[in-house]
Amino acid sequence: MSLMVLARRSITFRQMTRGDTTILLVPGRDHIQVVKDLAGVGEVARQMGNNPVRGPQLARVFSGQRYIYGYLPDEIREMRQSVKVWLAEDFAPADCQAFFYVLSPEVIIHGVREQTDEGQQMWRTAQLVLTGSDASAALVNAITDYVLANPGATLCVAVLSQLELYRTLQVALEAYQITPVPFSTLKPLPGVRPLYRHLDHTIIYLTGSLFGLILLISSAAFYFTNWSERARLEGEITQTQQRINSIQINQSTGHIRRPQELLDSMAKSFNQQPSGIVDAAARTAAQFGDLTQIKFSPAEYSPRSGMKAPQQETVDIILNHTLDKLLFAQERRAQHVIANQPWVRTLQRTGTPGDQTQLSIAVQTEGAEKPTPQMLQQAQVSVTLTAEDLRAVSPTAQAEASLTMVSATGAVAPPAALPTQPPPSSTEVPQ
Repeated sequence: MSLMVLARRSITFRQMTRGDTTILLVPGRDHIQVVKDLAGVGEVARQMGNNPVRGPQLARVFSGQRYIYGYLPDEIREMRQSVKVWLAEDFAPADCQAFFYVLSPEVIIHGVREQTDEGQQMWRTAQLVLTGSDASAALVNAITDYVLANPGATLCVAVLSQLELYRTLQVALEAYQITPVPFSTLKPLPGVRPLYRHLDHTIIYLTGSLFGLILLISSAAFYFTNWSERARLEGEITQTQQRINSIQINQSTGHIRRPQELLDSMAKSFNQQPSGIVDAAARTAAQFGDLTQIKFSPAEYSPRSGMKAPQQETVDIILNHTLDKLLFAQERRAQHVIANQPWVRTLQRTGTPGDQTQLSIAVQTEGAEKPTPQMLQQAQVSVTLTAEDLRAVSPTAQAEASLTMVSATGAVAPPAALPTQPPPSSTEVPQ
């Protein structure tokens, strides 16, 4: 059993072991306050020095009066183990008039039963601190003096875990017919309640924490199991839907050798016929010189499909000879072509200087509209033809085109967006 002594607002003795803690309160006589018992006076402010402090009262009620013995220190209130605070006289036998609790050779609690003027039995207790080289002899002398001064009084002497001191007192008090007893044999009087108590909540906290941890792990496992099961079911649903779609496709197109490839090709949009796009680009390029080679592929298969504007197709044309030598004449001719052919969006030179000139012509295949001044300015800036020393050919020379690659698949719409009128007959550049 752990034992502590609380005297004059401080802990003067402690012997800590495992288990519950018992605290003996030894209040000073001048510290006991007597007030009328009022409801809710268990937590009041007290003055310690210049700082007001709050804490549980250590008090009891006798005959309508509250005896306040002191206040509980924070150190005791914050202890984790179970704590009970008693008055020292609570452990005294009912038939004794005085007691000596020998906790150590230097710490002794002495109490004497007294009777007040109103006839009420009260205890007057004090803590004796013995100093010197022979504290045991001083203790024996103190007990002997009380026995001699109060003959016939019943005296209780209790010793706490001091075997040598117990034997010494047993031999010294044998002549007075007083037998010391171990303090562990003393129990509080029946019907007496402790001044303060709190239980050990460690087990409760540990149990709650363990339960919370188990609940967290179970929730995580439940969530992961449901998530994995849901993912598996979604995968099975997707595979089943794919099988259903495949069955439906095979039922509708069972006579086709590879129907899926045909459906993929048909799913890609192509709003103009390849021949119309090639014809429009060839008519535009023929105004710059002899056509040597035409390269055209749809946006779905072109390596430059990511660079194209939406709803446009690009045709690459190689010219054997150009009609104009000077750079500004070529730019004006390009501006004139774009201004009169709204389906031509950009006209750029992509080849290197030499005998042959490569043009890249972007043709609008859907949603063509009349060019604005901003479009003309952009078209004029995008022309990057370089002045070359090429021989000029007749403007009326017949254009020759060699279609080397035309690839298109899927559903083809009629070339409604591309006009079929011939280019302007005059090749003169307006000044």
